[in-house]
Amino acid sequence: AGYRPGYDAARGVAAIAAAIRRERHQGETAAACLTRLGAAGIGELYRRNQ
Repeated sequence: AGYRPGYDAARGVAAIAAAIRRERHQGETAAACLTRLGAAGIGELYRRNQ
């Protein structure tokens, strides 16, 4: 199976969403978690889930 843009992108976003749920501190919003992790942290989560 080759690269499937829609499927692969959705899978990547779902994996990041799951990682954000795991990384959130108690009482922390998703937006605050994303800010705390920053672009580099989110990129690392994406790379780990590939």
